[in-house]
Amino acid sequence: VTRLENFVGTHPKWKELCLDILEAAVSDICGYKSQHNWCLYKEKLNIKPPGGMGFAPHLDAPSLQVTGLAKEFVTVMVAIDDMTVRNGCLRVVKKKWNATNMLECTQASAGDDPDRGGRAGAIPLTVADSLVFEDVLCSSGEMYLFNGYVPHRSGMNTSTLSRRAVFLTYNCETEGILRDEYYASMKQMRDTFKEQSALKKSDDLAELNSLNSIPGVAR
Repeated sequence: VTRLENFVGTHPKWKELCLDILEAAVSDICGYKSQHNWCLYKEKLNIKPPGGMGFAPHLDAPSLQVTGLAKEFVTVMVAIDDMTVRNGCLRVVKKKWNATNMLECTQASAGDDPDRGGRAGAIPLTVADSLVFEDVLCSSGEMYLFNGYVPHRSGMNTSTLSRRAVFLTYNCETEGILRDEYYASMKQMRDTFKEQSALKKSDDLAELNSLNSIPGVAR
């Protein structure tokens, strides 16, 4: 297992941290100009084992917006283990990124896997190669905040221990309290993709069986 999601509702301590403590902290940090509160949109625990691959350069906002529920996001990364260059720490491009100043990236592909090929936000390598990514080095328990338009990536874990980090994404409360809707929407998209994939495999198999029924030419 390298990733866990949707666990706040079943763990009282995580619920307290994510919904009470960090919602208030994010609202204090991000709401000083807008005067709005921020609420939890999604949560995930990433576990990168020894030898685990990194994540390709991407933006979060395009993939988070695919549900059509919210537009603005802030993510809080909480380091469970020390994050080092060796174990594949988060790497970001520091600049004033926002909806009007964002990098070119891929858009969602209808009918494709919403977690892989159909996922929006990937930065073309020709663009990524021109960027300067800086390492985010954190001690266990430290946090790092970034918005949905910040280009980021991570490297391979070349250490002998797993590297764990929690990523908590918040949306502005003016757009609604949307966590349950987000997970319901993603489940529907994933189920639809699985059904379409199963139908495609069934059609491909039927076509293959038809081809196999054609008599071969004697040689």
